[in-house]
Amino acid sequence: FFFFFRIWKPGAALGCRSSEVRSIGARHPTMPTRFLREVPRLRVLHQTVEDGAEEEVKHEVPTVRWEVIMLENAPTPQPNFFPAGSSARVGAGEWLVFELLMEPERAVEHVEELLPRAEWPTEVGSVLMFENESCRLWDFRMPPRGGNRLDFHVHCLSYAFVLLGHGKLQVFKPVELEGGKIGAEPCAVLERDHLGVVWSERSTDLVQADGISPTVPGALHAVENLLDTEFREYLIELK
Repeated sequence: FFFFFRIWKPGAALGCRSSEVRSIGARHPTMPTRFLREVPRLRVLHQTVEDGAEEEVKHEVPTVRWEVIMLENAPTPQPNFFPAGSSARVGAGEWLVFELLMEPERAVEHVEELLPRAEWPTEVGSVLMFENESCRLWDFRMPPRGGNRLDFHVHCLSYAFVLLGHGKLQVFKPVELEGGKIGAEPCAVLERDHLGVVWSERSTDLVQADGISPTVPGALHAVENLLDTEFREYLIELK
């Protein structure tokens, strides 16, 4: 790999070109790429490399490449982060690509201060797979008909997630019950097909004065799986 470095100014836009691709021993000149979603801070792509082929990729912006393996009970692959200007060789397989189009809005020190201030858990996935100064990457799995409506978590950072397979979740918000106890009230159903993308922008505030209502609707919630199949997603939080 080779890298170049620049001084980042928080919140500034980076160059927005997609990564450049050159085939190595492949029958097609470039890997098939499917555009999934783009917002000012993030572009999400799906790419495939055919069996026996290899692609050389130059990353114009900071980029996460995360292999998708849909085999039942297969372990989740480790995501890879590539700085702007780096290059890599991508082998055969199916890949989700997250291109970070803006510099981080929050310094590492700010994030380290922000997360402990939350009164609710900030673990927004099953396993934290990677973290650096730009992002946090989570693998999220929920068994068939699994989940707990009282297992609330809060999103403190802007985030996007991509479903792996068809998924349908019942979303719950917390409500205060008699005696100061916390209950759960259904507030939405989230359903997406394979490779469906959900994006949510977060402010620096966590909850309103009552300590329960999130400043951004849906930022504080719990979920239950409504299907007889495992729910899976890859989730990225942007700092």
